[in-house]
Amino acid sequence: MENVHRIALTGLARDAVARQVGALLGHEPDEPRVERIFRRSGGNPLFVEALVDAGDTPARSLRELLRTDVERLPEPSRRVVHAAAVAAGPVDHGLLAALTGMDDLEFEDALRPLVRRRFLDVVEGGYAFRRDLIREAVYDGLLPGERVRLHRRCAEAISADRRLVPADHAPVEIAVHWHAAGEDARAAEAAWRAAESAGRAYAYAERHRMLDRVLRLWDRLPDLPDLPDLPDRIGADRSTVMEMAAEACLNAGEPDAGIAVATAALDGSPDPERAAALLGTRAALRDRNGEDPLPDLMRAARLLPPAPPTAVRGRVLAELATAQRNHRRLAPGPGVGRGGTGDRATDPRPRRPGEGARHARRAGRGERGPGDRERPVRPGRRGRLRRRGA
Repeated sequence: MENVHRIALTGLARDAVARQVGALLGHEPDEPRVERIFRRSGGNPLFVEALVDAGDTPARSLRELLRTDVERLPEPSRRVVHAAAVAAGPVDHGLLAALTGMDDLEFEDALRPLVRRRFLDVVEGGYAFRRDLIREAVYDGLLPGERVRLHRRCAEAISADRRLVPADHAPVEIAVHWHAAGEDARAAEAAWRAAESAGRAYAYAERHRMLDRVLRLWDRLPDLPDLPDLPDRIGADRSTVMEMAAEACLNAGEPDAGIAVATAALDGSPDPERAAALLGTRAALRDRNGEDPLPDLMRAARLLPPAPPTAVRGRVLAELATAQRNHRRLAPGPGVGRGGTGDRATDPRPRRPGEGARHARRAGRGERGPGDRERPVRPGRRGRLRRRGA
């Protein structure tokens, strides 16, 4: 039309959303709430207001409005948008096509109304919902059977071709979709593989989330006839999974969760080597949490005999020496062991700087015992020992 200029309006920036939320609430909003509203609304002022009014409950009236818009779409387009909602996040063109089962021309014709009406935006290699709130509304409107079927298709498609998702995302995506599809045996095994992959990538928070999922499914073993062989499938028993989950919490900076899982693991760990290693992990978690690590370290040291020397004993004694230095007091250490570091632990005479760590390392030399496992050293530990003259 002559003399008419079309202006494309973008969403509000995060700072503007924070100011709008503060004005609606009448006080300064907390950062997590602002971040959550900004992500879900995409900066749309109408959505921001609806989400603020809804508080912690879903914005049902807004979701109903969005679902009504979806229902007005042609049936093939609804199938595509339903599949995209289950896939979540930016979804690859090939994965979305595989989920719908359409041929190329039918798929493209179904996509056009979604892009034109901005339900989906075109991104590199695929499509993404313009706002998270739209995806949530579409997903919530799916029938239970639809969700299960589409999640199963997602898991099968990604398992068959891992190039359909970004690099290193495949194990977690497969685990998430099998779990949502109710396939518990496959979900547990996939979560274990995802935890292994996350560990190699140093993604410890993701590793903890996946190991926690394995443990939750493990707790349901009596009710799941297809899961009794889970230990054989993953090559680990439940205690090992708990130990790894505690260590993942330590490295992810989640001390409360780590202390809880380490404590639960100790209740079922009669082996002294494994119990001592767990106590060492729990001591480190308590140290991170501002608690005293010495009781756990002293108990771990008492569990381990001075001979034969093991890596676990050496690590525990090194941690104990460092904790004693940091807390400016010596542990009474009854029963730590006679000879070598055991006698020095109970000796009230002052030590020279670095002496405890040197003794601890000497005590730890030798072959690994059956309960020894590698775990990441807390940042700065080796450097601190080196600076102390070790």
